[in-house]
Amino acid sequence: IIAMNSTYTELMIFTTNIPTTTRIYSLSQNPAYRNHETIKGYMQSPLPDYYLGSGMATPPVPNVVYINSSGTIQAENTAFGGGVTVDTNNTGFTGAGFLNFPTTGGYAEFRNLNGGTGGSKTITFRYANGASAGARTGRLLVNGVAQNITFNPSGSWTTWANLSVTVPFLTGPTNTVRLESTGTDLGNIDTLTVP
Repeated sequence: IIAMNSTYTELMIFTTNIPTTTRIYSLSQNPAYRNHETIKGYMQSPLPDYYLGSGMATPPVPNVVYINSSGTIQAENTAFGGGVTVDTNNTGFTGAGFLNFPTTGGYAEFRNLNGGTGGSKTITFRYANGASAGARTGRLLVNGVAQNITFNPSGSWTTWANLSVTVPFLTGPTNTVRLESTGTDLGNIDTLTVP
């Protein structure tokens, strides 16, 4: 919390050293909050369109469109849920962490991916799978069309490998790629690369 003191002579900053597992998108991505920024300025903009506080439900994901979203996208910056966590306990990842899926029910959704003129695209997941039980198969959905995807062992949880899949993309920044764990978990996902 950042606040002024009662005489407006000091800027006071309050923080905590207690870690949290709760992740929400930036408040400025919430339409109501963003609207209020234009009314009274950023420092007096307290009104998202959902309850923000102890015991809150997961807020609705904003409909934010990234124009020409392609290249390498960090998995931890996507929409995810169903027990998926951002972890940092295995070295070698890029960005702020990697996505760790539960055995079943987890998902990660890469939205507004640019398909250019459309057609077949070879997308690449950077992942690690050190599971002694071997390959892990889940579901890959591209624009709602499902197929199985298998992450073979990479050698260890700190050895990162690439899995390339050729999929049909629509024209423009309108594509959605979704991973779902469906019973055998998935590999830890670091990035998705879209050509």
